[in-house]
Amino acid sequence: SVVPNVASMRARSTTSPLVPGSIAVTVGSALWLIFTLVGLSHSGAAIWLLVMLITPPVTFIAIRYLRSQRAIQDDKQLKSL
Repeated sequence: SVVPNVASMRARSTTSPLVPGSIAVTVGSALWLIFTLVGLSHSGAAIWLLVMLITPPVTFIAIRYLRSQRAIQDDKQLKSL
C-alpha cells in the first residue's frame, strides 16, 4: 500500500479550478430545464433572471460543502495513518 505524504495532503488545494465552473453549468442547465418544463418562455426575462440569480448562490454553497467534505475525508485519512 502507498502511504500518502502528510505534508502534501495539507498543502493541496481542496477544489480544482474546474469545479466551480462545472457546478455552475450543471446548476444553470438544471434550472433552465426545470423552468422550461414549468412553462417559462425562453425569450422572456423571467427565466433569464431566475437562472442568473439562483445559480451563483447554489454554486457557492456547493463549493463550500465539497470543501468541508474533502477536509473531513482528509482528516479521517490522516488519523488512520
